[in-house]
Amino acid sequence: MEEQEFLNFNLNFNLRDKKSSKPSLIYSVVSWKGRQYKISTGMKVHPDQWDKCKQICKIDSSLNMLSNKNNRIANNKIKETLLAFSELKYFLCQKENIKYEEFYSILKSFLNPNLKTKKVYKNMESATLTILRHIDKGSQSENSKKIYRGNINTFREFLKNSHIEDKWENITKETIEKYQKYCIDQHEIWTTTNNKIDFIKNILKDIDEIDKIWDYTKSRIDKVKRIPCKLSNKELHELQLALSENDIKTLYNIDNLSEEEIEIRDIFILQTLVGQRIGDMRKVCDGSIYINDNNSTITITQQKTHESATIPLFPLTKELLKKYKSGFKYIDTSLKKDQDKINTSIKNIAAQAGLTTLQTYIQQFGYNREEITKRMCDRIHTHTARHSFITIMCMFNVPKEDVIIATGHTDTKMIDKVYLHLKDEDKRKKVEKSFSNLNSHIFGGLENNNANEDNISVSNIKNKQSLNKDEIEEAKKVLTFLGADIYEYIELNDIDKLNRLLYGKYERKLLDLGVEFEAIKKIYNARNSTLKEKSEALRELINNLKNK
Repeated sequence: MEEQEFLNFNLNFNLRDKKSSKPSLIYSVVSWKGRQYKISTGMKVHPDQWDKCKQICKIDSSLNMLSNKNNRIANNKIKETLLAFSELKYFLCQKENIKYEEFYSILKSFLNPNLKTKKVYKNMESATLTILRHIDKGSQSENSKKIYRGNINTFREFLKNSHIEDKWENITKETIEKYQKYCIDQHEIWTTTNNKIDFIKNILKDIDEIDKIWDYTKSRIDKVKRIPCKLSNKELHELQLALSENDIKTLYNIDNLSEEEIEIRDIFILQTLVGQRIGDMRKVCDGSIYINDNNSTITITQQKTHESATIPLFPLTKELLKKYKSGFKYIDTSLKKDQDKINTSIKNIAAQAGLTTLQTYIQQFGYNREEITKRMCDRIHTHTARHSFITIMCMFNVPKEDVIIATGHTDTKMIDKVYLHLKDEDKRKKVEKSFSNLNSHIFGGLENNNANEDNISVSNIKNKQSLNKDEIEEAKKVLTFLGADIYEYIELNDIDKLNRLLYGKYERKLLDLGVEFEAIKKIYNARNSTLKEKSEALRELINNLKNK
């Protein structure tokens, strides 16, 4: 039976640069058989005078006479293009089996027959030099441009080593596939190679559409396939190291560092406390922040995404912000060379702190999976701090919607991955913590029992509850001594929540009395001391201050 066939074919108009402060080119964007083709109309409009919904330029009494005149001319061209598009539809309905390569020429002949033809290769400069000039004309940040130039210089080196002449006629699908293999042969991580190829494809497409110096469609570069991922979701997650709260404490407690190393260590610790990218850390300390009314959060605008992030101020965060209120002395976190210095130094500092446990994970190089074993310290870099912040917040059951407010993410997709791929031990602790305080005769009394979990006895539960009761009473007495409002804790029967409240009260009270955080930290980190002994030490510290 003969099947029906319909022409899936539509036209929209888009601006070349929607954010430009200058007039931007209007493009006809045609979708045909799952692909998009762009043809310049030759008309321009100020982005703020373009009506995206109506797909026309605005003509309004609020605009000056010249703008209305220019916009009227552009609208007439848009009407002509729409009429030509209708004729093109009729033409295509009369034809069969039109190839992709033919379609662009047909499209151009209908929508803009006067479009300038491509320049000849022999009169042009080298391909990579043209690309570099195009990058320089872009509106990206200087840091981004530096990365782009590095990618093109790597591509240029490949052309030279492969004895391929740096001409536009050689920029083809075959050349890009050879470049992909060249990157793989350098034992590159698969994502790095994919990013390089994607960048080359995108910038070449951009150049073709803007400068009309080379035919992207005929080059068939869009046919180059990405390297597929051969790692499981769990293996992908294990590529990112997240430090635990104890790991962070260990780093912060290390002594015998130079002044520069202390600053680098503190920057990293501060990163784990605020969850920001390294490039934004200078903003956190240079006065580019908004301190909210209750002094419990700060707000910054992130450099990369221009999103705002509202960051919680933990006691240690306040201490470090106070320490570096005049900015950093040795490190400029916005500079790539200083970011590299942090990455190198923090590995050495972590090694000195004893974070040297061997860790094994799977990495993909090109198409091959390889097992890698490294010391924990050798896996630490600046992004580890941001990932650690997110993971720890997840462990403490902070809602995902609140975490993204602090990190500046626009959705919870990345946070969802962290929740999904917590370590088995972390998942166990998280479940135990979440369900341990259920107020129910049947579902209450959950405890961590590493013995036979099928034989939880009533007597064990009672013993555990009795022990917790003593600790709870002790914690409440200390809170009373510290002058805490009774409504804050009178109904709390969770020792973990009481301890967090307790530590918060200690820190605020002692810091207000002028005690350095280092002195508080030594009491907190006394591993062989009980909570009662720590409480007594803190009481003694407060009494000594009162008697001075």
